[in-house]
Amino acid sequence: MSTCDITSGFTLGCRDNTGGIKNLYILSGSIDTIDTASEGLINGITGSGVFYKFELFRQTSDFTEAITATPENGTVFYEQTVNAVFFKLQSATRNQVRVLAKNPNLKVVVETNNGSVDTVGKFWLVGQTNGAQLLSGTGATGTAFGDLNGYNLTFTGQEPEPASEVSGSMLQFVKSQNTNSNAITTDVVLTSSLAQVYLEFTQSYDESITTGSIGSVLNNVVTGTPWVVFSLSGSGVPSPSGQYIVNIFDYINIVGTPYTWGNDPYLWSAEPSTWGDVNDKGDILITSERAYVSGSNEQTITQYVSPNENGTYITYNG
Repeated sequence: MSTCDITSGFTLGCRDNTGGIKNLYILSGSIDTIDTASEGLINGITGSGVFYKFELFRQTSDFTEAITATPENGTVFYEQTVNAVFFKLQSATRNQVRVLAKNPNLKVVVETNNGSVDTVGKFWLVGQTNGAQLLSGTGATGTAFGDLNGYNLTFTGQEPEPASEVSGSMLQFVKSQNTNSNAITTDVVLTSSLAQVYLEFTQSYDESITTGSIGSVLNNVVTGTPWVVFSLSGSGVPSPSGQYIVNIFDYINIVGTPYTWGNDPYLWSAEPSTWGDVNDKGDILITSERAYVSGSNEQTITQYVSPNENGTYITYNG
């Protein structure tokens, strides 16, 4: 069967669709690898740097993707365009625009209004392969009192594939990797900055629980940020392979503040922290996600093919 054949259609569904975009997340850094859960769905990003959030006022900005085909040459590519309005002519915004205009390889995540759950929309990665660029725009004061005072910017990218959705629906962790990076959307509205997260792994097979895994937040998470990118070292990944439910909490790291007698909830024999150094999961459950862990007990499968009978024999180590 040709790879050009479609495999399914779609139904209209309910009238729960909303136009427009609400935020941009622009990477200051680089992406090393992108993991996909399925075609067009990203569930893990590995790299360095910080995704900075640019808030957009409702019904001012948009994302479009134009299919550009040349039949006589047998080619097709996708022209991605983000039109963004930044309020106010001011030095801080001016400086950011100046740097953005110089960068030929921008990675931009667009958050849409569509699919909002608890004020969180869907996320799409622009410039995944070739990068996006700030190719045009204006800064203006306006004339009338009600005119825009600010910047109207256009980011453009040309990609071999349509933009992929960024999802945290299935996290991926590999025990043997030094660093595991994943992206999640929050189920709550964060009310403060976030530097680290606390992970609890519950294995689906036997409901065994692994606690105490601490991840480092890679993007700039401030009040209201609905998207978190974090990394976890291989040492924090459970050893048994398989599927898990991962509860992700905020992380409390209070150094030098001792417990008081009336507030410490633990018995002496069960106390997990030293008196002067309190480290524990916080009270905020950021999200619960499905995850697949490639642990240290992966089975080795060897296939032998007979040169005479073409018989195939499978042996399992362990």
